[in-house]
Amino acid sequence: MKKVFIILILTAVVGTAVAQTGLYIGYENGFKMDKFNYVNGKSKSLTGVQPVEVLGGYLGYKFDNYTLETGFYSYGTNTPIIHYDFSTAEPSKTGGAVSGTGMGQWVIPVRIGREFHFSKNKFFIKPEISFSTFIAKEYSKDQPIGGWGENISFPGNISTSTDSTLAITYGTKRMNFGIEPSILIGYRIKEKFDISLKGSYNSCFSPLYYETITHYSSEEIVTATNTFYGNAFLLQIGVKYFFAKREKKD
Repeated sequence: MKKVFIILILTAVVGTAVAQTGLYIGYENGFKMDKFNYVNGKSKSLTGVQPVEVLGGYLGYKFDNYTLETGFYSYGTNTPIIHYDFSTAEPSKTGGAVSGTGMGQWVIPVRIGREFHFSKNKFFIKPEISFSTFIAKEYSKDQPIGGWGENISFPGNISTSTDSTLAITYGTKRMNFGIEPSILIGYRIKEKFDISLKGSYNSCFSPLYYETITHYSSEEIVTATNTFYGNAFLLQIGVKYFFAKREKKD
């Protein structure tokens, strides 16, 4: 990640030398709520969201009130632990979750936006639209990238004397694509720094990963699939620095 920021800074310095006065660099950090969709062999389903950290940096250019940005982000992944009640055939999300560095994605967005100013140009609102490329941090066509278990002693000792669950996680593709509309509220300091809060919704064109889940009991075995389609709500705070002071509007 440090190499990415060094490259962004060097690019910004070069851009300033050729008088690109609208050039800026920024950083964002926050979380996203990944949506999941669980369906088992008993035709029972469960949907919900799972929080996970998001962070990254970007380089942008401002022309009048319009902006164009690209950057490099790290999206983490948390998979919820799902309990299956054999007496009622109902699944439920427990308080636990499993994360893994290899289960996340590197994200490269290309964003366009437009600023609307108010309160003597101190505050602004900026709607944005981003077209993003998702690159799996780890991917194998046939091998799992993660997993979890409930009442199971790894590496796979399954006992049917107690109800238990085993889940195996697989990535769908090395590379994926998505779209992310967002709205940003910012505060401008001396025409050089921005502090902002951004909310957005990410939608991928195809699923990012899925889990094959098996629920075991002494009487029966129930299989299920939990799919993460890449849809998520995001909330991030950010800071931005302009390499050349802009002229204030009347």
